[in-house]
Amino acid sequence: MNDIPITTNPPEKQPAAFSPTSHRTNEVLEYAQQKGLMIQPSALELLSTKSDYVQILDALSLENTFIITQAHVERKSPRASDGSSSPESIPSKPKPLAAEYSPNYRILNHLNYSGSSESKGKALDFLHLFQDKYTFLHAELKDRGYQPKSLAKIDRQGRDTEFDIVVMVSEKKNTKNGHVLLAIEDLEGNAKALIPASDTELIEKAKRLTDDDVIGMKVKMARQGELLIVKEFSWPDLPQRKPRTSDIDLGLVVTSDIHIGSKLFLRPWWEKFIQWMNGEVGSDSEKARVGKLKYLVIAGDCVDGIGVYPNHINELEVKDIYEQYNQFQSYIQQLPEHLELFITPGNHDPCRWHDPQPPVMKEFVPELYAQKNIHFLPSPSWVEIEGQKTLIYHGSGLIGGMFAMNIPPTKPEEVIKELLIKRDLMSVYGTKHPYAPEPKAYMLVREHPDIYIGGDNHYNAYAQYRGTTIINNGCWQTTSAYAASKGFIATPGRVPQFLFKNASLRESRFDKADPAPPTPEGGIP
Repeated sequence: MNDIPITTNPPEKQPAAFSPTSHRTNEVLEYAQQKGLMIQPSALELLSTKSDYVQILDALSLENTFIITQAHVERKSPRASDGSSSPESIPSKPKPLAAEYSPNYRILNHLNYSGSSESKGKALDFLHLFQDKYTFLHAELKDRGYQPKSLAKIDRQGRDTEFDIVVMVSEKKNTKNGHVLLAIEDLEGNAKALIPASDTELIEKAKRLTDDDVIGMKVKMARQGELLIVKEFSWPDLPQRKPRTSDIDLGLVVTSDIHIGSKLFLRPWWEKFIQWMNGEVGSDSEKARVGKLKYLVIAGDCVDGIGVYPNHINELEVKDIYEQYNQFQSYIQQLPEHLELFITPGNHDPCRWHDPQPPVMKEFVPELYAQKNIHFLPSPSWVEIEGQKTLIYHGSGLIGGMFAMNIPPTKPEEVIKELLIKRDLMSVYGTKHPYAPEPKAYMLVREHPDIYIGGDNHYNAYAQYRGTTIINNGCWQTTSAYAASKGFIATPGRVPQFLFKNASLRESRFDKADPAPPTPEGGIP
């Protein structure tokens, strides 16, 4: 990756190139300060040419616009109202390459939770959820070569005959003799299955088994009783594939966990990212590369929310959820118009905590809902972007998987791999994270994703697994005391980009003014 020479200053200081040099510039800055507004340098330069800058700023203030951009000023003054310079007289930036392309995406609504719950919280809802999960994964395992027998009919099998079953694990126990004993079930019956201690390879593999896994097994009947002896087992898994590439030279930029409203929110770093997306910082070659970014995914926790964890209120800078979203909305409106945005919720956003989560509600971001290039999706959600099937999941359920599979918080990509192998983002039901018993199992990985995008644990991590590029985002805040007490480490201000042409990743860093260390081109860092 090329170095990024970012030298912008925090918002309370104007960069030297835009220092006040005229009487009107001073007036604009003073009036904006009175109104509680922040002005980007290009907007300040334009406003300084306007005799009606007071009316323009008043109008934008009434719209709850928090940070004034050149686009805001131009929208309020499409023509020069006096003898001063018009917007056309200000040198325009080169048109980004991405602006020359129409967006090419398809939201896969048949795989996504609509936001309208069909669950009544009854026992039947739970039954339907697990039946749907089992039925889908049963079919996937049959496609992998299993010819399963029903557990209700295993007594017809000979003692030394090997046969296949597809089952859901309801309980796993380690015996005092080193065996692994499984309670298993299918739609017609249940049984016990033993993985012998003597099969060390299978015992090691069984460490990754968790309750609610659907697996295919090759078994035979024990010589005494109804116990099944496991000879082999496997999960539904993804097929072996090469990463999908595209002829188009465009990119997808990814982030999550902004946490606007928190005292820990790294506002200068986030605003540096906004400037970078607008091609206002960086070398010419860096600006050209940024100009190829056509899509942006924000995978949840847009704001910090209210009362999400113990003593959360004491770590809030903004204690009004609507004001948190006003600031988020204002920032998003500063992004280039040629970007196509996909935004999903997280556990800090004000929607139900249970997965699947519905989209962020319109009442919080009405102006963004009015923009055709911004799409609010549930979590998890599926969207096909430039032919790449993209699975977006904030990742709240990953914590349960980490504990269940004994994977450290600094290895989120390992948990994601395991859930792709199991074809189910619902790690273990009823433990660390709640799941709503919708009749359709929306947490299933029903397609073969080309890209997986997640966040939640605030740690940047990347991997390739069977043709799927795994991207786990960091965040835009420092580590809270609560998160630190749970062993989590944040990597804030790091932004990955996926390049469609060669299915490669790059990472840009906004955590310091110095250039970021290079990341190898064409590979996972």
